[in-house]
Amino acid sequence: MFFVCATLCAAIAVALIWAPFGFAMGGLIEEWGLLGLANNGTNLWWISPASALGALATRPLSIFPFALAHVLSPNSFSAWHVLTIFELIIKGVAAAYLIRQAVRSDLLAVLGGVIAIVYPADTMTIALRNLHINFAMMLVLVGASLNIADLTCDRSRRLLSMLGAASALAAFLMYEAALPLIILPLMVVFIRFGTRGALRNLRAKAASHVIWFLPAVTYVVYVLIIKNYIPQSYQASIFPSSADALATIVNALKAVFSIAYPRLLWDGWRDGVSMLLVEMSLHTAVPLLFALTTVIWLVAWRCCAASDPGGGRMVRALIAGLIIMIAGYLPFALLPSHQAISQRTFLWAAIGASFFTVGILGLFVWRQRLVAAYLVFLTFMVPSLAFMLVQHDHYVELSNNSKRALRSILAQVDPAKTNVVIDKTNSIGHTWNLLDGNMQLAIAYLRDTPQQIYLFEVCRATGMEWARSFPLARHGDCREEAIDWRFVAPVPVSGPGMPALASSDDLVLPKDQTHTVIVERAPPPIEAVVNHDPTTPASRKRVTNILEIDPPSQLWRSLKSDRGEFFRWSFGDWWSLEKPTPGTGWREAEWGYRGSSHTSSAWANRDEAMIDFEFHPVKPSYPFRIRFSFINPNGSYQFEVFINGRKVDLLASDGVYSGVIPPSVLRDGMNEFRLKAPVDPQNYGLSVMVDWFEIGERPVVALIKSLPLP
Repeated sequence: MFFVCATLCAAIAVALIWAPFGFAMGGLIEEWGLLGLANNGTNLWWISPASALGALATRPLSIFPFALAHVLSPNSFSAWHVLTIFELIIKGVAAAYLIRQAVRSDLLAVLGGVIAIVYPADTMTIALRNLHINFAMMLVLVGASLNIADLTCDRSRRLLSMLGAASALAAFLMYEAALPLIILPLMVVFIRFGTRGALRNLRAKAASHVIWFLPAVTYVVYVLIIKNYIPQSYQASIFPSSADALATIVNALKAVFSIAYPRLLWDGWRDGVSMLLVEMSLHTAVPLLFALTTVIWLVAWRCCAASDPGGGRMVRALIAGLIIMIAGYLPFALLPSHQAISQRTFLWAAIGASFFTVGILGLFVWRQRLVAAYLVFLTFMVPSLAFMLVQHDHYVELSNNSKRALRSILAQVDPAKTNVVIDKTNSIGHTWNLLDGNMQLAIAYLRDTPQQIYLFEVCRATGMEWARSFPLARHGDCREEAIDWRFVAPVPVSGPGMPALASSDDLVLPKDQTHTVIVERAPPPIEAVVNHDPTTPASRKRVTNILEIDPPSQLWRSLKSDRGEFFRWSFGDWWSLEKPTPGTGWREAEWGYRGSSHTSSAWANRDEAMIDFEFHPVKPSYPFRIRFSFINPNGSYQFEVFINGRKVDLLASDGVYSGVIPPSVLRDGMNEFRLKAPVDPQNYGLSVMVDWFEIGERPVVALIKSLPLP
């Protein structure tokens, strides 16, 4: 009965996350590259040092889940979704079993399994590019569950520990960040039996404990051997070789307390609350999430017969949760680049946070305060589910951006020439929209032409910015001449500690060797894409299945908030959920922790930087606000802001510049924000750093102003 209840509750939570979107989410970054490699015949089941992905030989099974998904559905992303759903449900059930064995409460265990699925900390939980990490998570939790079944049994069941060890080894070979969760069974034993009981268990079940820890030793030995056969592993490429080991460890421990604990204990939940208030319609979302959470509680309550919670176990669950959080986050805390993001970095630590949350709930259950426990669970779950839904919507929007661009390109591509793409969306080439290299592999996969090499040069239509990235994330210019296309590299710049580098040569392509592709904001119909230079039946299926863009479901339209006459642009509204900037003259988003929250900003690195945005004005004029993170302190430095070519006069107050957009400037549909701010060639070619700009009254302010005066 327990496993039925745990599976049902996990399935309810996952079904809610997928129901508003179906299988609409497609490829984002690595997915396209891996599909292209699979289409070219690259072996993705096991990564050897001689493989095209040899740098990943230290995690040789890392591409296995993607290969499995591709074999199951070679012409769509359907299997990717099914596998992700399966992984999350098994993750929830395995976490529930571990919690059950730890705290001896079926009610808390079933609730804990759901909490482990939806814990609001990591922002890559459901992305298809996370398939291998979710797979590794599932394997290590299943392995730990098998080991615990042996450790908590009166008689020896070492076969279970052996199977669990095999599952854990597969997890480590898939994603080495799973390695710290080797402590999970020991933590479960500690919670269940206490310190002395855990020591007795270590002695009585010594062989089973040794079996469980053998995969960790095996993996470390494997890495020490295999690294001699590869020039540089992926891990070595991201770890700074000059870093002082002691300083790195000290910095990592600081990050645990300054980044991990805040994110896991309150920041993530607070983001969920904010997402609920800002992104969702309260009068429809809250009742639905309330109802689903209540159903989960009632199903879990149905399993509460086999419950023996104790206050000591709850306290130990809190302690063990904090320890598992440290272990789960530490591999990412070692890297400053990973400290700055919330993608995949909190997935492992969230298992510890789930134990911690169960400990809090358990204190209420132990004291027979079941109504209070239900309210605490409700308070946790509603924002957590909102967190997952907003995350899913974000990734659907990102993949739809790529689908639109790919449809336009495929409807016009010439495989025999260099395709000069004039991008009127001004966003192709961004990390989250067909990053250079991924686009070529995506086209080869969708056209089912494994041996074809496609050549592209992307020019963003506004200002004809060359999308190719140069040092310091700078871009050059595209120039159409009488008989050539000339792609001009950016002018060299310098900065403190960095002298100016030699200028790169221009790229010149004769027009008879190029073919111009125009990417409009509205993509061509699927039929036009399928019928342009068709290659194989598989290609037709791929284009039809993968590039179809369905309108948002009625369910999601009812849950999504309508911001009305208000527009806000930021480079990412929620930590690590950044958006490809639909404009030119910008570096990609950077994240900082200011004002007790994570804020995205981006540097302007051209004298004129612009952003396209959609707005539907009702009134002739609207207030305008913009916030900068950095403005040149030089007193003579000047910047100007224009909306659709009309200057907006601004006044500064508390770091925010405010003004009023002149009457009838805003258009119904697409509009242009333009920032004129000269770059400083002695400061890395940067000008100003922008956080956000807003048009119209914020919804809360507008609501207050609409209330009748007493």
